Amino acid sequence: MASQEGIEKVTQEAPPSFTLPVLGRETVANRETEFITGKIALDGCCRTGKGEQLKALNAHFTSKGVPTMILKGDGTRLGAGEAWHDLGSRYWTHRHDYHAGMHTPRSEWDVDAFTLARENKVWLTALDGIAKVSRSRFALAIFDRSIISRATLAIQREGLTEGKLTEEQMWPPHLQTPGDEITYADTQPDILFNLTAPQEVLESRISQDDYDRAFRMRAVYEYYDDFVRAKEALPESTTTKIVDLDGEAPIQDNTKIILNHLGEMFPEVEQLRGVPPMYERYTS
Repeated sequence: MASQEGIEKVTQEAPPSFTLPVLGRETVANRETEFITGKIALDGCCRTGKGEQLKALNAHFTSKGVPTMILKGDGTRLGAGEAWHDLGSRYWTHRHDYHAGMHTPRSEWDVDAFTLARENKVWLTALDGIAKVSRSRFALAIFDRSIISRATLAIQREGLTEGKLTEEQMWPPHLQTPGDEITYADTQPDILFNLTAPQEVLESRISQDDYDRAFRMRAVYEYYDDFVRAKEALPESTTTKIVDLDGEAPIQDNTKIILNHLGEMFPEVEQLRGVPPMYERYTS
C-alpha cells in the first residue's frame, strides 16, 4: 500500500487535467467563412442548348462531391414534381400552361419572376446549410435563365429601342412585397454564360413532337432580336461577368470553357477531387 506521502507526491507532480476547448462565436464564424456558394447562370433564347449544358455541369460537379442546385432564374417552372428542384405545384403548372397557350402580357411574366426569385432565396439558404453540414468548401447554384431573359422581357415591356434599362424596369416597384423586396443585386449571378446561335438554327431544333412547340416557335421569332441586344441593355449597375458561348459548339467544348472561367473565379474549383467509387451512388 502506498504511503500518504507518496500519494501526495504523485498528486503534486501529475499534469493538470485536459479539457476540450469550447468553440466560441468567433471560431464558429471563422469556420463558416470557409464555405463558398457560387451562383452561375446559363441564359439565351429558346433552343440554344441551355438544358443539355446544365445537365453536363451538374453531372461534373456532382461527380466531385459538390452540393449543387439547378434553379429557374426567370420565366416559369413546370411544377411537375419530377425533380426535387421542381416541386409539384398546381400554381406553376397553371402558370406554365397559361403562358404557353396565348400571348400573355409582359407584366404577367414579371409576376412569375418575382415568385421565382422569392423561392430561390429559400433554396439558396438551404444550399448554404447543406454545404456547411457536408463540410464541403464549395457549393454551386446553377440558374436556368437569369438577367438576360429578364432584360429581354423588360425591353419588350418598355418598348426600349436604344440605351439601357434601369433597375426599376428590371424589377418593377409596384410588384414588390414590403419586407420581402427583391433587388436587382439579389438576382445577379456571379457569372453568366450567354448561349447564342443563328435564328434559323434555333428554329431547326424545335421538334415537331415538342409539346411546347407553339410557344418555342413564338419565342424564337418574337424574342430573338431582343435576346441579342439584351446584354448591352442591362443596367449600369450590373456586376455579373458575362461570357458568350457558341450554342452550336459541342457540349463538352463549352463545358471546358465554363470550367476554366469558374476555376479563375473560384479557386476552390481547382482543389476539387473526384468522389471515391463507393460513394458515387450516394451523391448522384
